[in-house]
Amino acid sequence: VIIQTKRGTPGTPQFSLSQRVGVTTISNKIGTRDFDADEAEAAFGPNGRTLYEEAAAANRFIDYEEQLYGQEGLLAKTSLSTSFGNENTSLFISGSLQDDEGIVENTGYERQSIRANLDHQFSPKLNVALSSNYVHSDASRGLFNNDNTGNTFGVAMTATPNFIDLRPDASGNYPDHPFNSSNQLQTRDLFSDSEKVDRVTTSVQANYNILQNPSNFLRLRFV
Repeated sequence: VIIQTKRGTPGTPQFSLSQRVGVTTISNKIGTRDFDADEAEAAFGPNGRTLYEEAAAANRFIDYEEQLYGQEGLLAKTSLSTSFGNENTSLFISGSLQDDEGIVENTGYERQSIRANLDHQFSPKLNVALSSNYVHSDASRGLFNNDNTGNTFGVAMTATPNFIDLRPDASGNYPDHPFNSSNQLQTRDLFSDSEKVDRVTTSVQANYNILQNPSNFLRLRFV
């Protein structure tokens, strides 16, 4: 598979600008199990009954799918490019800004890039192409996938009934999870899993036409 990027074209400068905007949201929630006092005790012991009765008295049942995965993230990408040149030299320059928010707070992906492609025809037989690209990205991944300690979001959710309250108090203190080793809302808000990458790629290609006629050609290529 050969991937070729855009190259400059001779002539007056040409500009292109594009803007994409979208929203990401959870498409299909699993749903929240409804308990009564007996079911809460059967699933979580005497403490489960006590916590259920407290939640029922306060009419405080929490949809933790909405709490954790309910963010509507903004997706935005802006791209700008220009191309110009003459009969011997052409230049293509492009740049883009991308910002994708996740459906979980403090997760998402940001990317900034710039590309420059330069072509020069030294003679009817020899041309050289220079390609250079710089990318900076920042991926905030959160804490997903499986684990055996109950720390990842999904595993913690399996031990989280709707009658417990894991939200922070007015002072910002998070309660301990009564049925799991971690409070997934606290993990989401305080845990950082960010990967920053700076990458530069550059290539030079020289083509020399050894033989060329209407029916065939022979080209020597250096990369």
